[in-house]
Amino acid sequence: MYKNKTIAVVMPGRTVSKILEAQILSIPEIVDQIICVSNKSKDDTVLVGRELEKKYPKFKLIVQDTVDKNGIGYGVAIKTGFLGSSCDLTFKCDADGTYPVNQIENIVDFILKNNLKTISCSRYPVIKGSDVKLFNQLGVYALNIASFFKNGHYINDILSGFYGGYTNEIVELSLQEIGWNFSIEFKIKSLKKFKKCYGEFKIKQNPSLTVSHQNYFKTGWNHLKFIGGFDNL
Repeated sequence: MYKNKTIAVVMPGRTVSKILEAQILSIPEIVDQIICVSNKSKDDTVLVGRELEKKYPKFKLIVQDTVDKNGIGYGVAIKTGFLGSSCDLTFKCDADGTYPVNQIENIVDFILKNNLKTISCSRYPVIKGSDVKLFNQLGVYALNIASFFKNGHYINDILSGFYGGYTNEIVELSLQEIGWNFSIEFKIKSLKKFKKCYGEFKIKQNPSLTVSHQNYFKTGWNHLKFIGGFDNL
């Protein structure tokens, strides 16, 4: 608990057994609940997670193996984690160590100071030393601009995987996406519903502890189509 607010962290994970305990240990003491949602893990993530539940009382593993037509269950795993949170505030980060969860205290301070309901942590403009490849930067900027022309508001990092806020407010967004577009849906719906009560917090991205197998061209094109058709949700 921090400043009378209970805090949860949600981590979607696929095949993360080797790094799961390290990620649990990286999360600050002020966090009351840690939820990892395994989606189609191909190793012993579930077995390891069950053992870690015994070792760390704050930790809970949920198995949610629903996927979209491309075999991606990223969004449904995150949503499952948000729905499984029993805390006032819930934040989503990835289980690969990419995002600085040690910043949660500062993020909560920022939420309280600015009377926000939801927040996203922005990697852009890039802080010196961030592990963000130029190719990814250009892709995100293109999607940021597309979202601006579609929705009339500029979001600094439409693809950030570190976001959250008041749990009840997130649930009321009625997020639907199963795959990679979940993070975009969170930001656009937050901005539309909460307006000035949605904010962005600047962060530095860490090197990933796992190897991504995403097809960035295919995923990026799907993101663009999703942004273009957002009103149809």
